[in-house]
Amino acid sequence: MDLRGAPLTLMIIAFACLSRSRSILMSLLHLIVIVACGYLMLIGGSRVSAAMGAILPLIWMLVNRKYLLIAIGVASLASALALVNLNPRMLEPLPRPVQRALSIFVLGERLDIQAEQRGSNLWHAELFKSGLERWTKNAGTIIFGNRIYPFDVAFYSPAMDFYYRLKVAADTARYERSLWTILTTTGLVGGVLFALAFWRLMREPTRHLFRHGIVDTASMVYFVAFAQVALWLVFIAVSGSFPGTQLMWAGLAYATWQDQQRAIAQAAPPVAQPKLGNRGRPRALMVGR
Repeated sequence: MDLRGAPLTLMIIAFACLSRSRSILMSLLHLIVIVACGYLMLIGGSRVSAAMGAILPLIWMLVNRKYLLIAIGVASLASALALVNLNPRMLEPLPRPVQRALSIFVLGERLDIQAEQRGSNLWHAELFKSGLERWTKNAGTIIFGNRIYPFDVAFYSPAMDFYYRLKVAADTARYERSLWTILTTTGLVGGVLFALAFWRLMREPTRHLFRHGIVDTASMVYFVAFAQVALWLVFIAVSGSFPGTQLMWAGLAYATWQDQQRAIAQAAPPVAQPKLGNRGRPRALMVGR
């Protein structure tokens, strides 16, 4: 992970710890960690990470049923977006990576930093076009996807042009969009299998999380997994790759839920069994006349 991924995961964990904090000092410490993670994500310069960081507090409020805070958060976020779009030049004094990250909230191309991102935008647009063309090439690719070719080290050569590097990226399934990475490489079969895997792994942990909230260590794991998967699903069409990290957290949440259910079953009182006679049958009650 780098400054585009690690701070987000740490922020999710800090939000989970905040729910279990029992003192003002520890709550303050977790809030400091959350703010520091937000700053690191901005320094990383990722536009999608900035958007994820803005949505994450709303997910935490939803899980904890803080509906008033959700309303306040949505209103604050909408006000900030309106302010930035009314006066986008207010971002120019900020460091360049921070400007790049926050430019996702500015509609249109109204900043110098957005003009500098034309090459990046073209790269993502061409990758999307290439992925769509490869996936819809024929019925076989639609159902089963395309093969992955070996990486060509000439990708890093200064002599290689833009479209050759684009071809190498597509050949190695580096579409930088999870949806097209899955569909183009594994087809509808792979997409269905990924959907079934997440449904099987996250169904019970998510149900437990929304029923009881973040009340113990197990539910903290459920929250981290739910937040990872939810953010991935929200941005599946514009960012990401194969959901390896999300599957790892989903599997960990499911294993934790199974351990929790096993512990509950072992703690339950034993069920009384009827006494058996000499032949292994329950003794009949003799009722006198």
